[in-house]
Amino acid sequence: MRSSGGPTASRILTGMGSLAEAEQAYPARLAPTPESPAVDHQSPPYWRGSDPYCNMVSKDPRRSHDVIVGNGRSGCHAHDTAPMLKTPFTPDELERYAAVAIDRCLDLRPGELLLLHHEPEHRPLAIALAEAGYRRGLQVDDWVADFLMQRAEIDHASDQVLGRLTPWRRARSMARTEAGAAVISIEGPSEPDALAASDPARIALHRRRLVEQLPELFERYDAGFDTSLIIAYPTEAWARQAYSELEADAGQRALAEDLLAFCRIGPEDGAGGEALDRHIAMLHERASVVNRLHLRELRFRGPGTDLHVELTEDARWGSADETNAYGRTYVGNLPTEEIYTSPAASATEGTARCTMPLAWQGRQYEDLRFEFRGGRLVRLDARTEDQRQALLGLLDVDEGGRRLGEVALVDRSSRIGQRGRLYWNTLLDENQACHMALGSGFKSCRTGGQSSPDLNTSRTHIDVIIGSPEVEVTGRTVAGENVPLIVDGDWRPT
Repeated sequence: MRSSGGPTASRILTGMGSLAEAEQAYPARLAPTPESPAVDHQSPPYWRGSDPYCNMVSKDPRRSHDVIVGNGRSGCHAHDTAPMLKTPFTPDELERYAAVAIDRCLDLRPGELLLLHHEPEHRPLAIALAEAGYRRGLQVDDWVADFLMQRAEIDHASDQVLGRLTPWRRARSMARTEAGAAVISIEGPSEPDALAASDPARIALHRRRLVEQLPELFERYDAGFDTSLIIAYPTEAWARQAYSELEADAGQRALAEDLLAFCRIGPEDGAGGEALDRHIAMLHERASVVNRLHLRELRFRGPGTDLHVELTEDARWGSADETNAYGRTYVGNLPTEEIYTSPAASATEGTARCTMPLAWQGRQYEDLRFEFRGGRLVRLDARTEDQRQALLGLLDVDEGGRRLGEVALVDRSSRIGQRGRLYWNTLLDENQACHMALGSGFKSCRTGGQSSPDLNTSRTHIDVIIGSPEVEVTGRTVAGENVPLIVDGDWRPT
């Protein structure tokens, strides 16, 4: 970052200067005044600090915001002009969350790159991840995404510049697929309705232009060169959706506690991540059991659903952990409860009904029903015509958008499903029950990790939930035997 303030100002802006340097450079800014009294260090601690470890706060009744005081763990200092960033996590919880994400889910070595992709409200978790990364010798890059900025572009950009990428954004996107790089994307909508009033046609055009400018990136995705972990942060807006019956702070805290439990780092799990390791091992074993069955077809049957999904001879099932093209093992989603495979793109037949709404890119899609013929989606229904057209616009970025790239099995032992709550977020809701995804398949779901003629390719991948305790799943083996997989919500194979 360039700064016109000289070396000292540059060090302060990048967080590298000492408090003494700051006082020398900006004495009037940091010195106590009658209007801005010194902070009372005897005030009780208040753990919603300006970052995960700046967690000592003193209330100044003459100001509309909180004065933040560091506790010595992050080198933070009194800064009585900055508004406080609230977080529903304690500092210890943020530290454990960040440690599990980096240590248990990624395989990065000192000097390698960790890219953090997040919205502004996710900053407390992003800071915790950055601190954890730097402590482990990693290089950390920060990439902030803002749906309100995206809405400004979609609503007001000229046709000429809509969706146009800058050269540095293209370069940054490609860098994430290089050896020794990994991305942590933080989900949790801060503006869930940001695009609700935007023109669906312009939303679709915006996405189509973005993906058309990065063909090499999607080729590298398909070839397994991307290492990405998706985690979640409980924003205020998301908590209002998931816990609408609670007051804002209580709902946000409840959602934070849910996330810790789902990631197996809650109070009952211990702090070291061993519970998550055991869970990942269990999912790995389930995938191994199903792989040994050599299934050629899945059938989903339930209210509004009678779907036949053909599997290829070289199909294999994956679980929480996977291996990229560089030979590094990583976890793609946290939390996770699924085992999954990529079906034959040309052979899905029948109907499916979504058992939960889909939340995608700031919009919600409800009462979704699908009909497939010859592997292709031939009919889509939704609660409103606007929802239907908007979703079709997302799928029709290419021919593969209307074909299945994934089917996943989730039984009712899922901690997320046991809550019995709609979370309005695909990362969590897809792990409540069985789901399917329209769009790209996974080469890792083929023997040897190689593409096959009936593996779907697309520039999109959208998961929709079709499972519930009322939906029975059976598999048909290559020998023609029907094997119960999920019955009454319970996992059956052993």
